[in-house]
Amino acid sequence: MANATHEQMIKEGAHAWNAFVFDANISRAELGGADLSDLSLRRVNLVNADLTQANLGTADLSQACLADACMQGASLSGAILNGADLSDADLSGADFRGARLNGTNLGAAILRGANLEGVDLRRATLTGACLQHARLAGARLYRSALKQADFGGVDLTHAEIVEEREAGAFAHATA
Repeated sequence: MANATHEQMIKEGAHAWNAFVFDANISRAELGGADLSDLSLRRVNLVNADLTQANLGTADLSQACLADACMQGASLSGAILNGADLSDADLSGADFRGARLNGTNLGAAILRGANLEGVDLRRATLTGACLQHARLAGARLYRSALKQADFGGVDLTHAEIVEEREAGAFAHATA
């Protein structure tokens, strides 16, 4: 459940939130279940945040830092995450349909059962990510880093995987 103060501050925008986090020395934002849809949160610092079941649909999270965040079951449908850092985040069961993740860092992220159908993952880093049973039908993975990613049980129907950044990386992933 979202902390009311945290939810109020984040809705004031990235600049206000980042200043609040710095001044209050917040180590973990509690925004589980919060409705943050349609917000402009470019460059927001949400490292280690609890965003479980949060609605971030159509939010602009470009260049946001969401490393180590817990985002299980979050709705990111239509969100803009270009250049965002989601490394080591738990995104199990998250819904990314229609989201843009160009150049996003998803290294070592847990995307088990996530819906990434039709998602644009150009130049994304998925090194060491767990994508078991994720849905990537129609996803675009142009020049993405896929080394040591676990693709066990993944639906790659009509997915476009072109020019991996690490030669042969996809061959080493489980499928």
